[in-house]
Amino acid sequence: MPYKDSQSLAAKKSQSKRNKTYYGKNRKEILKYKKEWVKKYYPANKEKYKKYWWNRQKKVYGIGLDDYKRILKEQGGRCAICGCLEKEKQTLLHIDHDHKTGKFRGLLCYNCNAGLGNFKDNKISLRKALNYLMQRGAEEDRILKSS
Repeated sequence: MPYKDSQSLAAKKSQSKRNKTYYGKNRKEILKYKKEWVKKYYPANKEKYKKYWWNRQKKVYGIGLDDYKRILKEQGGRCAICGCLEKEKQTLLHIDHDHKTGKFRGLLCYNCNAGLGNFKDNKISLRKALNYLMQRGAEEDRILKSS
């Protein structure tokens, strides 16, 4: 789901910058508080937390639990890139989205989602990486055949 307007995107970027600054200054206290919170609150409120989490996904990405289940079924229960099964990973697939527009793209396993993130969704870099693998793979094949 794209951001509603440029003001929403600008506000999100501005808030993100403030959050990073605050987190940088208060990291230890925040992590300590989070650990305490998880120990006290989460075990007694799992269902409430899941409902909150899915409501947040719906608000941010436009994907609620029902949407997730439908899309997962459309993808055959698999990661949209590598095809690994959600059941094998024993965790939910990640909601992949375009960081510039906020638009949902698909459900990915952690590794594929992190891979795209590490390349910062840069298509040119991804093509270069693919070309590198294709070239090096061909060289390896030739080396292995000649020995």
